[in-house]
Amino acid sequence: MNHIEYSALNYYHSPISDECLCLGVLFHNITTGQRDFRYVCAREIVYDETIYA
Repeated sequence: MNHIEYSALNYYHSPISDECLCLGVLFHNITTGQRDFRYVCAREIVYDETIYA
């Protein structure tokens, strides 16, 4: 069974607001050491940014 951790990259447009825009999420598979950063851009959804430790 895989152990996955994740961290979200958020942009807060105002210091007094709780609203934010999620720019991407970094997934880290602890079992295999593989890291994937997934994000949405204006034209397409990108799924292929694989980072190996």
